Amino acid sequence: MPLVIYKPEAGGDPVTTQYGYVFDGSPVEVNNTRHLAKFNGSPFFEVIEGEGGTKSPPSNLVDFDGNGTPGGSVAAVTGVKAVHKGRGKYAVVKDGSIIEDGLTKEEATAKAAELSAAG
Repeated sequence: MPLVIYKPEAGGDPVTTQYGYVFDGSPVEVNNTRHLAKFNGSPFFEVIEGEGGTKSPPSNLVDFDGNGTPGGSVAAVTGVKAVHKGRGKYAVVKDGSIIEDGLTKEEATAKAAELSAAG
């Protein structure tokens, strides 16, 4: 069964209720495909498929690997880059790891430039 985990923004409320499900940091079983699509499209939720814990591809990522097509993997990013995640949100990625998330384009670009200059 698909599980959904709530990932609040920094300083945000650690508990939320969406579509009748209460998220408190623990995985919640969600069987409604419409709700799963909504959660999968949100930067504040992570959908984990099946009992083996296989992650579904994040639908909100646009082009992490820079090949011009939606999707990709943050692991494909080398160096420091500001990457678009969709819905006007950006992340700063360094060598395959997200350094900072949930930024505007301007914030992410400035932070990436700052980290690049610092080496």
